[in-house]
Formats: sequence, structure tokens, C-alpha cells
Amino acid sequence: MIAIIMTYNYLDVLSLINSLTQAGGVGIYVKINLIYKIRSDLDLRNDHIKDIWVEVTDVSNTSFLVGALYSHPNNNTKHFGEILPAWRF
Repeated sequence: MIAIIMTYNYLDVLSLINSLTQAGGVGIYVKINLIYKIRSDLDLRNDHIKDIWVEVTDVSNTSFLVGALYSHPNNNTKHFGEILPAWRF
């Protein structure tokens, strides 16, 4: 169940596509007055980690990158530890 928070947009990547577990997903809330772009080009493309990356521009025209990552508790933590050091901003 997704909580609806007034004045925020909910952006998500569900695990139902290209997933070993076909459960869960990851999401981010972005305030509606901010300009944002989902950065699917930064997707880790890993079946053991779900991630979403959003480039946000605030009212002063400053851009920043926000990411959320999730690894299912039944996954081996080795996968999480191996993929992150190899990924560069």
C-alpha cells in the first residue's frame, strides 16, 4: 500500500518487471513544486537490488541527485556490497 501525501508526487520502480522475487519495489516522494526527472540511465540493472534515481531542481534552479536502493532481506548481502563500489557517479 502506498501512502498518499498531499503536495507530493510519488515516483516508484516496482519489482514486478525483471525481478527474481517479483515482490516489492522502491519509491521516492518529491514535493510538487520541484522539477524532477527520473534518471533511468543510472539504474543499477541488478536483479538483487531495486533502485530509483531522480534529478531534482529546486526553486533556486539548483539541481541535485536523489537515489533510493533496496535489497530484499532474503538476498545475500554480498550482492549489495559488490555492486555499490563498482558504481560511479
